[in-house]
Amino acid sequence: MEKKNVKKRSFGSKVKRSLKRLIRKIVLFFKNLYKKFMDLPKKVRMILGVWTIVVVLIVVVIIAGSVNNNFLNKYKSIEKVVNEAALQYVKDNKIYPMESNKLKLDINALVDNGYLTKKDINDNTCEGFSVIYAKGDVTIEDELNAEFNINTYINCDKYTTEGYNDYK
Repeated sequence: MEKKNVKKRSFGSKVKRSLKRLIRKIVLFFKNLYKKFMDLPKKVRMILGVWTIVVVLIVVVIIAGSVNNNFLNKYKSIEKVVNEAALQYVKDNKIYPMESNKLKLDINALVDNGYLTKKDINDNTCEGFSVIYAKGDVTIEDELNAEFNINTYINCDKYTTEGYNDYK
């Protein structure tokens, strides 16, 4: 019996041929789709065109909103870090400001006292403060369990917390 000289196809050539076949099928699909679209009455094509534009605009707005939220998250994280530092400062120094006499604590004071570092505030253009007060009346017995309201307001080149100018 005679052995036939059969060439084995390499894996790369098989993948290449499969990709070419796939691309041809995709191109053929879109050509048929375009032909079917052009066979539709003109009014239907216009309506589909308008709806396509509306859907594209909605997608663009959603993507833009998502990008904006990512931008805001950077500043929300700065506010959170400053809130935590302000709370630690108040507890360490046993300060219990009441709602009628709120404590306004500047970010620079937190940095100077070692509760924050410049790395915590990853935008060098930011300045701001925290407004702190204890919830309800705090008696001597309640000092250890006192709860605080802390609102941090920052002002950066590209972001300002709502209400910043009310306390400035």
